[in-house]
Amino acid sequence: MKVTKVYKTISFKESDWLAKYINFNTEQRTKSKSDFEKDLWKLMNNSFYGKTLEDIRGRSEIKLLTDREEVKKYIKKPNFKDSTIFNDNFVAIENNVTSVKFNKPIYLGQAILDYSKQLMYDFYYNVVNKLWKKNELIASDTDSIFLNIKTEDIYEDMKKIEDELDTSGYPKDHPLYSEKIKKSNW
Repeated sequence: MKVTKVYKTISFKESDWLAKYINFNTEQRTKSKSDFEKDLWKLMNNSFYGKTLEDIRGRSEIKLLTDREEVKKYIKKPNFKDSTIFNDNFVAIENNVTSVKFNKPIYLGQAILDYSKQLMYDFYYNVVNKLWKKNELIASDTDSIFLNIKTEDIYEDMKKIEDELDTSGYPKDHPLYSEKIKKSNW
Protein backbone atom coordinates (compact mmCIF):
# COMPACT_ATOMS: atom_id res chain seq x y z
CA MET A 1 0.00 0.00 0.00
CA LYS A 2 1.22 3.46 -0.83
CA VAL A 3 -0.11 6.61 0.87
CA THR A 4 -0.59 9.31 -1.73
CA LYS A 5 -2.43 12.00 0.22
CA VAL A 6 -3.31 12.80 3.84
CA TYR A 7 -6.62 14.62 4.16
CA LYS A 8 -6.87 15.23 7.89
CA THR A 9 -5.02 14.38 11.05
CA ILE A 10 -5.79 14.66 14.71
CA SER A 11 -3.51 14.85 17.67
CA PHE A 12 -4.16 14.45 21.35
CA LYS A 13 -2.35 14.15 24.64
CA GLU A 14 -2.72 10.67 26.07
CA SER A 15 -3.38 10.49 29.81
CA ASP A 16 -5.02 8.26 32.38
CA TRP A 17 -7.65 10.89 33.24
CA LEU A 18 -10.27 8.27 34.12
CA ALA A 19 -8.07 5.86 36.11
CA LYS A 20 -8.56 7.59 39.47
CA TYR A 21 -12.36 7.39 39.16
CA ILE A 22 -12.39 3.75 37.98
CA ASN A 23 -9.87 2.65 40.61
CA PHE A 24 -11.78 4.42 43.40
CA ASN A 25 -15.04 2.69 42.44
CA THR A 26 -13.29 -0.68 42.14
CA GLU A 27 -11.67 -0.20 45.55
CA GLN A 28 -15.03 0.69 47.11
CA ARG A 29 -16.57 -2.40 45.51
CA THR A 30 -13.85 -4.54 47.11
CA LYS A 31 -14.60 -3.06 50.53
CA SER A 32 -18.37 -3.49 50.16
CA LYS A 33 -20.15 -5.56 52.78
CA SER A 34 -23.44 -6.11 50.96
CA ASP A 35 -24.58 -7.07 47.47
CA PHE A 36 -26.29 -3.69 47.19
CA GLU A 37 -23.01 -1.83 47.77
CA LYS A 38 -21.11 -4.10 45.37
CA ASP A 39 -23.75 -3.55 42.69
CA LEU A 40 -23.75 0.21 43.30
CA TRP A 41 -19.98 0.58 42.80
CA LYS A 42 -20.07 -1.69 39.77
CA LEU A 43 -22.89 0.43 38.34
CA MET A 44 -20.84 3.60 38.82
CA ASN A 45 -18.27 2.29 36.34
CA ASN A 46 -20.68 0.48 34.02
CA SER A 47 -23.07 3.41 33.67
CA PHE A 48 -20.19 5.71 32.73
CA TYR A 49 -19.10 3.20 30.10
CA GLY A 50 -22.70 2.88 28.87
CA LYS A 51 -22.98 6.63 28.43
CA THR A 52 -19.91 6.62 26.20
CA LEU A 53 -21.70 4.23 23.81
CA GLU A 54 -25.17 5.75 24.03
CA ASP A 55 -26.93 6.13 20.68
CA ILE A 56 -28.74 9.45 20.94
CA ARG A 57 -29.99 9.34 17.35
CA GLY A 58 -32.99 7.17 18.22
CA ARG A 59 -34.36 9.45 20.92
CA SER A 60 -37.89 10.85 20.89
CA GLU A 61 -39.50 13.95 22.30
CA ILE A 62 -42.65 13.27 24.36
CA LYS A 63 -45.17 16.02 25.09
CA LEU A 64 -48.03 15.53 27.53
CA LEU A 65 -50.81 17.85 26.40
CA THR A 66 -54.24 18.91 27.65
CA ASP A 67 -55.05 21.50 24.96
CA ARG A 68 -56.62 20.28 21.68
CA GLU A 69 -54.96 23.03 19.63
CA GLU A 70 -51.54 22.10 20.99
CA VAL A 71 -52.22 18.44 20.11
CA LYS A 72 -53.12 19.44 16.53
CA LYS A 73 -49.98 21.57 16.28
CA TYR A 74 -47.68 18.68 17.28
CA ILE A 75 -49.46 16.10 15.10
CA LYS A 76 -48.98 18.33 12.02
CA LYS A 77 -45.20 18.46 12.48
CA PRO A 78 -43.16 16.45 9.95
CA ASN A 79 -41.35 14.66 12.78
CA PHE A 80 -44.60 13.34 14.32
CA LYS A 81 -44.23 9.69 15.29
CA ASP A 82 -47.12 8.53 17.49
CA SER A 83 -49.83 9.57 19.92
CA THR A 84 -51.56 8.01 22.92
CA ILE A 85 -54.94 9.28 24.04
CA PHE A 86 -55.43 8.77 27.77
CA ASN A 87 -58.80 10.57 27.95
CA ASP A 88 -60.62 13.47 26.28
CA ASN A 89 -58.34 16.02 27.93
CA PHE A 90 -54.99 14.25 28.11
CA VAL A 91 -52.83 13.12 25.17
CA ALA A 92 -49.19 12.08 24.82
CA ILE A 93 -47.51 13.04 21.54
CA GLU A 94 -44.25 11.41 20.48
CA ASN A 95 -42.09 13.19 17.92
CA ASN A 96 -38.70 12.24 16.52
CA VAL A 97 -35.98 14.70 17.48
CA THR A 98 -35.01 17.03 14.66
CA SER A 99 -31.43 17.69 15.70
CA VAL A 100 -28.87 15.71 17.62
CA LYS A 101 -25.91 17.04 19.58
CA PHE A 102 -23.06 14.56 19.89
CA ASN A 103 -21.61 15.51 23.26
CA LYS A 104 -20.43 12.14 24.61
CA PRO A 105 -16.94 10.68 24.11
CA ILE A 106 -18.07 7.80 21.89
CA TYR A 107 -14.46 7.16 20.84
CA LEU A 108 -13.76 6.19 24.46
CA GLY A 109 -16.58 3.65 24.56
CA GLN A 110 -15.43 2.19 21.26
CA ALA A 111 -11.84 1.95 22.49
CA ILE A 112 -12.97 0.13 25.65
CA LEU A 113 -15.14 -2.19 23.58
CA ASP A 114 -12.30 -2.95 21.16
CA TYR A 115 -9.84 -3.62 23.99
CA SER A 116 -12.33 -5.87 25.77
CA LYS A 117 -13.01 -7.75 22.56
CA GLN A 118 -9.28 -8.29 22.01
CA LEU A 119 -8.90 -9.69 25.55
CA MET A 120 -11.93 -11.96 25.14
CA TYR A 121 -10.77 -13.31 21.77
CA ASP A 122 -7.29 -13.87 23.14
CA PHE A 123 -8.73 -15.85 26.08
CA TYR A 124 -11.04 -17.86 23.84
CA TYR A 125 -8.51 -18.78 21.16
CA ASN A 126 -5.37 -19.12 23.30
CA VAL A 127 -6.82 -20.65 26.48
CA VAL A 128 -10.25 -22.19 25.88
CA ASN A 129 -9.57 -23.66 22.43
CA LYS A 130 -6.26 -25.15 23.53
CA LEU A 131 -7.77 -26.87 26.58
CA TRP A 132 -11.17 -27.87 25.24
CA LYS A 133 -10.99 -28.98 21.64
CA LYS A 134 -14.72 -29.81 21.67
CA ASN A 135 -16.29 -26.51 22.62
CA GLU A 136 -18.98 -24.36 21.11
CA LEU A 137 -19.13 -20.61 21.53
CA ILE A 138 -22.80 -19.89 22.21
CA ALA A 139 -22.69 -16.15 22.89
CA SER A 140 -20.42 -13.42 24.18
CA ASP A 141 -20.70 -10.04 25.84
CA THR A 142 -18.24 -7.31 26.70
CA ASP A 143 -16.79 -9.24 29.64
CA SER A 144 -18.12 -12.79 29.36
CA ILE A 145 -18.38 -15.75 27.03
CA PHE A 146 -20.97 -18.53 27.12
CA LEU A 147 -19.68 -21.92 26.07
CA ASN A 148 -20.87 -25.46 25.56
CA ILE A 149 -17.92 -27.61 26.64
CA LYS A 150 -17.77 -31.38 26.37
CA THR A 151 -15.33 -32.87 28.90
CA GLU A 152 -15.04 -35.66 31.44
CA ASP A 153 -14.41 -33.39 34.46
CA ILE A 154 -14.85 -29.64 34.08
CA TYR A 155 -13.36 -28.88 37.51
CA GLU A 156 -10.19 -30.85 36.78
CA ASP A 157 -9.86 -28.92 33.55
CA MET A 158 -10.46 -25.59 35.27
CA LYS A 159 -7.62 -26.32 37.71
CA LYS A 160 -5.29 -26.31 34.70
CA ILE A 161 -6.21 -22.69 33.95
CA GLU A 162 -6.84 -21.42 37.49
CA ASP A 163 -4.46 -18.50 36.88
CA GLU A 164 -6.87 -17.28 34.18
CA LEU A 165 -10.10 -17.48 36.21
CA ASP A 166 -11.68 -15.40 38.97
CA THR A 167 -13.24 -18.00 41.25
CA SER A 168 -13.53 -15.73 44.30
CA GLY A 169 -17.33 -15.89 44.00
CA TYR A 170 -17.35 -19.65 44.61
CA PRO A 171 -18.16 -20.94 48.11
CA LYS A 172 -15.03 -20.87 50.28
CA ASP A 173 -15.10 -24.66 50.68
CA HIS A 174 -15.17 -25.25 46.90
CA PRO A 175 -11.96 -26.88 45.58
CA LEU A 176 -11.53 -24.11 42.97
CA TYR A 177 -12.14 -21.20 45.35
CA SER A 178 -9.32 -18.67 45.18
CA GLU A 179 -8.85 -14.94 45.69
CA LYS A 180 -5.61 -14.96 43.67
CA ILE A 181 -7.09 -12.98 40.77
CA LYS A 182 -10.24 -11.60 42.37
CA LYS A 183 -11.96 -9.19 39.93
CA SER A 184 -11.83 -6.37 42.41
CA ASN A 185 -8.03 -6.77 42.69
CA TRP A 186 -7.63 -5.64 39.07
